[in-house]
Amino acid sequence: MRKIAGLVAILLLITVAVLAFSLSGSAAGTPCAEVKIGTTTLNASNKTLSAGGGTASFDPATGTLTLNNVQGIDQISSVEGDLTILAVGTNTLSTTKSFVVNTDLGNLTFGGTGSLSMTGTTYGIYAKRGTMTFQDGVTVSVKTGSTYVLGNSGENDIVFKGSSKVTLEGTGDKLIFHNNVGSNKVSVQQTAQVTVKAPSCTAGNVLSIADLEVLGGTLNVTMEKLSAYGISCKAFRQTAGTVTLKTVNAGADAMYCTAFEKSGGDMSVEVNGNASVTKIQGIFVAGNDDTVATFGGGTMTFTMNSVNPAASHLHALYFHHLKMANFSGTEFTFNINTPNAGTFSSAILTGWSQEISMTGGKIVANLNDKTTGLICPRYATDDFVLNVSGGTVTGTAPSLLNTHTGTDGTGVTTSVAVNIKDGAKIKLSTPGGVFSSANKYTVVTSGSNASFADGCGLSSAGQWLITANMFSSGNYLTGVQITDAKGTVTLNYGTRVYHGTVGRIVLDPDAKTLLLDGVVGPKSVSVPGDATVTVWGTNEIGGGATALSSDGNLTVNGTGTLELTGSSKVLSAKNLTVNGPSLYVAASSGTALDATSLTGTGTSRLRFLSERGNAVTVSSVRLSDSVKVKIYADQGEGISLTDLTLSDGAELTVDAKGTGVSATGTIDLSGNAWIRIYSEGTGLDAKDSSVRKSGNATLTVLKD
Repeated sequence: MRKIAGLVAILLLITVAVLAFSLSGSAAGTPCAEVKIGTTTLNASNKTLSAGGGTASFDPATGTLTLNNVQGIDQISSVEGDLTILAVGTNTLSTTKSFVVNTDLGNLTFGGTGSLSMTGTTYGIYAKRGTMTFQDGVTVSVKTGSTYVLGNSGENDIVFKGSSKVTLEGTGDKLIFHNNVGSNKVSVQQTAQVTVKAPSCTAGNVLSIADLEVLGGTLNVTMEKLSAYGISCKAFRQTAGTVTLKTVNAGADAMYCTAFEKSGGDMSVEVNGNASVTKIQGIFVAGNDDTVATFGGGTMTFTMNSVNPAASHLHALYFHHLKMANFSGTEFTFNINTPNAGTFSSAILTGWSQEISMTGGKIVANLNDKTTGLICPRYATDDFVLNVSGGTVTGTAPSLLNTHTGTDGTGVTTSVAVNIKDGAKIKLSTPGGVFSSANKYTVVTSGSNASFADGCGLSSAGQWLITANMFSSGNYLTGVQITDAKGTVTLNYGTRVYHGTVGRIVLDPDAKTLLLDGVVGPKSVSVPGDATVTVWGTNEIGGGATALSSDGNLTVNGTGTLELTGSSKVLSAKNLTVNGPSLYVAASSGTALDATSLTGTGTSRLRFLSERGNAVTVSSVRLSDSVKVKIYADQGEGISLTDLTLSDGAELTVDAKGTGVSATGTIDLSGNAWIRIYSEGTGLDAKDSSVRKSGNATLTVLKD
């Protein structure tokens, strides 16, 4: 019996505790019973008040105060319960007291289709322990002389939704104040329009809030004489809508947050610097090692103007302890006009960031020559990786990447890896080019369309490892210059770069790959051992004896043109394979081609010319596909060899003073292949039994 009595007592205590808790929090969801307007209290006994030709009416059943063309109201306040203020027509409030509108315990909602204009000397609207909401089509403007215009304790949200229009203006700090408590937020939704004007914020932050989210509508913030952060929040998130931030004579950051996420909507940041400050930034994201800034969609535009020659921090975006990831749909546009910029002027500065992954986005960089670069990894704590896959980078910028030492002397980034993947494009028409640094770079490309375009450059101060597949089919650097005072740069891992009058030659001994890209000027190029030559653009090499030589097997591919000129043995290799490019070889006194064998495939076009000697000396020739080969010998033989094989539509034309074709072995023609020989002497020197023809192949010998 005692056990039952004890259990009943425990249950009774629990019931009392729950009831007490319920009563203490009864304001949430419970209409307020009375509201005070100036010195007048409206409640169930007194529901209306005439003011300035209008009427204020109160419904205690719903906690709704309707203002209908009310003028000259001093102050509105409530102690407990939810308060809704509906505006009908045009209404004005003006006070010299602490607050224009103040609620203690309960939610505060502004609605209706009318307007409500409020002016105060200290604070504007304050919901101490409740959510503040602006909804419907209400138009609200609040202007105060100091401290915050809009605020709450941070225990609840501040929400702008519907088609409401809210304008906030104040000369003090914390125009929107929302303590960094829990996960509550300031939220802009639907088609709401929020305008914040801070003509003189020199003591704090314009928006000092917990989390800021823009799910729709517009948020427009203009900040003048800014000395601290414009928007200071724990986390920023945008999925839709428009955000516009503008600073005038600023001396700090337009936005500071510890987490950043953007999956849609448009964002525009314009920064106008103050001549007396050293730190001018657009958005500063300070997180920890595990924080990731994501960019999944929408647009971001940064416009920066500075007049301060001593500014040491001048950046549109600054990421600290972060990785940029999921950068898949955002379009960045940087317009930076900093003619007197200081040491560290950049579009994107990464502090301890480890990686930027761009997977389909777009960057347009319009930067002046005072800007150090588009992306600037700063510190040496971690290696830096830039992954570009399917994205595009265009515009005018001093460099794509420029790493440098921070002001604290911590050193430079130890290693930078740049991965240009399938479909990615980088085109910067710049004086400096793609990379500028004294750091170690590894540049890797893959896929069918990874490229740098005209005007790109690589700094000679760096140490470079450029992968061979960058120069394989579909991956290319066009017009890239790597130069120093001598015109020759020896780079890390044995990569060697040579420059003629125009264009470049890159030899990677480890990959046994030679790139010829728009080269004009060098007399000769020698390739050690077996090697592959990739030809892009129009290339001209020669002026000595041998123009291109290899002591091993040589493969020439690509889609460009290679013109080789010399006196004798102009092109020399053990075995030569040509697949794709147009090859023109001319000898002034001796043999144009000297090789053991010649193989031509694909759509290659080959021409061999000798003015005085034999044009081609090889042991065997194999031509297939739609290869076209022309051989000219003004004074000697056209081609002397053992075996000759043509198939699948290959064509061979020989025009010689002496013997056209001299073959000691077999001549095998098949698959619509044909040979035409023009000669003043013997056109074909071969046994009749050694010539084999099939599949409509033809061999024609004509007197020249």
